[in-house]
Amino acid sequence: MADDDPARRLPRAAQSMRAKEVRNKAPNNAATPKAANIAARMEDCFSRQIAWLERLLAELNCGDLDLDDPALRELEANSRDHAKATQSLACEFEVLAAEWRAAECISDAARDRMGALARRAEALANELKDAYDKADAAIQTRLAALKESWDTLQRGRDMLRKYSPGGDQQASFVDKKA
Repeated sequence: MADDDPARRLPRAAQSMRAKEVRNKAPNNAATPKAANIAARMEDCFSRQIAWLERLLAELNCGDLDLDDPALRELEANSRDHAKATQSLACEFEVLAAEWRAAECISDAARDRMGALARRAEALANELKDAYDKADAAIQTRLAALKESWDTLQRGRDMLRKYSPGGDQQASFVDKKA
């Protein structure tokens, strides 16, 4: 992978980028180089968001989910890191979007590029939401089946207890069914 590959830059950007640092940079809307700078920064942000969403989709779409699957346990363990990285990208995007809206000299070509990247990121986010919904439904179905199985075992155990003959510790027990 090349060093400028968004997927490779993602962990560095997600961990090192602080929204506070970005907020401290005051936008200068009057200069054209700043407009080009904001366009490049927005494109970079969208590229990293798209790479991140594709990575999450690849991790989540690992086939049928089984509660005993180690991949599911690993996904659960990584979910906190995923949420933190996603939040970092969202904070960075909020700051850049505010600068983008305030910029005056952005070319139509740059706006078209950003629109295409935004639509791609939105489509991936919707795919990821659908994948999470599907995974949640599969887990809920599996949990319902396990609960039903547990309830059946409990009824069987209760029935065995109810109709079992008394042991030595219960000398006065009389089996009414005998």
